[in-house]
Amino acid sequence: MTKFFRFVADTFFAKRYGHRAVVLETIAGVPGMVAGMLMHLRSLRKMQTGYGSQIREMLAEAENERMHLMFFIEIAKPNIFERFLVIAAQAIFMAFYLFMYIFFPKTSHRMIGYFEDEAVKSYSEYLELVEDGYVENIKAPEIAIQYYSLSPTARLSDLIKCVRADEMHHSEVNHSYADDLSNEDQVSSRTNNLRSIEHVVPDFTIKIVDGELELTLNGRNAPELHVSKSYNEMLLGYKASKEKSIQGYFDGVFWERNSFKMIKKDVKKFA
Repeated sequence: MTKFFRFVADTFFAKRYGHRAVVLETIAGVPGMVAGMLMHLRSLRKMQTGYGSQIREMLAEAENERMHLMFFIEIAKPNIFERFLVIAAQAIFMAFYLFMYIFFPKTSHRMIGYFEDEAVKSYSEYLELVEDGYVENIKAPEIAIQYYSLSPTARLSDLIKCVRADEMHHSEVNHSYADDLSNEDQVSSRTNNLRSIEHVVPDFTIKIVDGELELTLNGRNAPELHVSKSYNEMLLGYKASKEKSIQGYFDGVFWERNSFKMIKKDVKKFA
């Protein structure tokens, strides 16, 4: 299938790589959006975390391919017929890839990986034509200069190198996802690795300080009881008829505080 699409592109566009890029980048922006959307829906359906990084990766790929289209529209200036081709190609490939990804996600990622490999070859050929003087090395569009933070004097050859590097990255990502999906255990572990991890907080720590063992209790694990100063003052202001109940309250408080101190001592002895 990859070779077929390459044959169609070569036959229809020949050496007009700028126009070829306009149509193909329109199609290239579809897979990332479809994959990101379906991953998002799968996460909602399963009520599971762990898909965030993949969703962001796919949506970033779609956005990157969209920007490629913006660059080459500035360069190629497509006519009405080519704009119609863009709309038709996008609609057909959107339906095709949506069906593919729902039922064959591994094959879909592998196919896009191969598409990106062919894109790298096409941009390498395009770059060679520019550097050999067969295609004018015009100034890079301003939108591309801003996007890639290129020099204000950047040329078309600089832009092609940046776009080619993007396509290499997309190829690696899609081949990687295809490899992961080839083993269901890897997919589940990929999700499980992102689940929350329970951390064990120690009751005490032991350090060696100047050749001596130093034991320190973890104060966060030991309960503390404090009586507010305002409550103390309020209780002391009660009438003498309630002195017994007040005294009983204080006795209980002091007993609990002493109990906590004893717990700390026991933990320290055990350690």
